[in-house]
Amino acid sequence: MNDPSETLLQPEVTDIYKQQQLRNKCPYLNIEVVEGTLHGNEKNSYVRWTIRVTFLDESVHYCYKRYSEFVSLRNKILMKLSNEMKPLYDIPELPKPLPWYKSLTIHDYLIHNTLDSKFLANRQQGLEYFLCYIMLDEKLCTSFDETVLKPWLNIKTHQVVIES
Repeated sequence: MNDPSETLLQPEVTDIYKQQQLRNKCPYLNIEVVEGTLHGNEKNSYVRWTIRVTFLDESVHYCYKRYSEFVSLRNKILMKLSNEMKPLYDIPELPKPLPWYKSLTIHDYLIHNTLDSKFLANRQQGLEYFLCYIMLDEKLCTSFDETVLKPWLNIKTHQVVIES
């Protein structure tokens, strides 16, 4: 049974987190990789990840990305990091890709392999950690939001005003 004192403290914890993000110049309150969905047929199958972005005004935006798009985002950020910023950040590695011999039959691997749910859960957790590290960090977010992050997330219309 849940401790009643824990449920009473939960809104306060959320408020503290939100207050911290409001002081931060990052326009995002939270980033989650919600789920992975298998698409395509047997030989051309892939997992598409659903990403939920919550803004400071608590509006929500969804986008959908494949693992290869996360790889491209990470590579783009590493290339654009200035020399003075590189020592300050240890951009997280992405979860390991499937070995090439398993990726040829990803549909069979994910459908019939007993480890498929563990593999997907680990990948989801790693992708979410990577996004949170980049998008909820004030300096990284302000450096890359307009040029890299918003285009990658397909955010075109959400206007975020950041007071200096």
